[in-house]
Amino acid sequence: MRDWARLAMAGCLAYGAYWLWASPVWRWNGQLHIVGNRLVSHAQILDRLHLQQGTPLFKLDPQKIAAQVTGIPAISQVAVHRWLFPARLELQVLERQALVAIVTPHDDLWFDQEGVVFEAPKASMQARFPIQVWTGLKPGDRLPADMQDPLFSLLSTWPHGQGGRIDLRNLNDVYAAIGGWNVRLGKLEDIPLKLGMLAHVQPLAQSYKDRLEYIDLRYPMSPALKLKAGGVIRPKGPAPAASAAPASASPTGSPSPLASASPGNGKLD
Repeated sequence: MRDWARLAMAGCLAYGAYWLWASPVWRWNGQLHIVGNRLVSHAQILDRLHLQQGTPLFKLDPQKIAAQVTGIPAISQVAVHRWLFPARLELQVLERQALVAIVTPHDDLWFDQEGVVFEAPKASMQARFPIQVWTGLKPGDRLPADMQDPLFSLLSTWPHGQGGRIDLRNLNDVYAAIGGWNVRLGKLEDIPLKLGMLAHVQPLAQSYKDRLEYIDLRYPMSPALKLKAGGVIRPKGPAPAASAAPASASPTGSPSPLASASPGNGKLD
């Protein structure tokens, strides 16, 4: 083959390669298909990505895109797929499931089983436990280990079907409202024994209900009823064994009337 023919063939191949590389078929056409989003809108996800239409598809890094989208607190996992003909993106997202509601002025914060705090409209969520928690955390925060482990232990033994609130802003002296009873738990330890003791003292507490400030379970083998006037009542008779604590359950019932927060002292009134 003559030299000019070789040059012509090489030129054709180079032109063909450039044409293929520059062809619109390889460039993202702006289509973003999202599957699985309910709490987070299409626009919120697209704004998070800052993608430019016409970018070559091979320059769109799936790992980078996934990291950007999972930066949205309400999204737990993302799978990114790039497709040709036409060049488009598809995202499959897994949103977080609410475990417990966090107390805020608008009640729109939650955390999931990983302890991640996220924001979602109350009307679209149903928490697994009918409980609200004071934490002071913001969307994107994660429950600290010294808060998460004791709290999950408390949730696993929470009385079935009873609503309530828990104040975790002071882990050395935790207050709670459990099924309508104000309870001082102290440190989150010996939780099965404390909740078992709560059931044991409730009949006595009922007779003092109008005068009762809270049930003191900081020392579960020596429970007390703290009265609003300042007196203390201690139950008589043998305490129940630790095995009398309520069995682990995942409440699904509606919350009963809850006590409100008393600002400044971290206590539930």
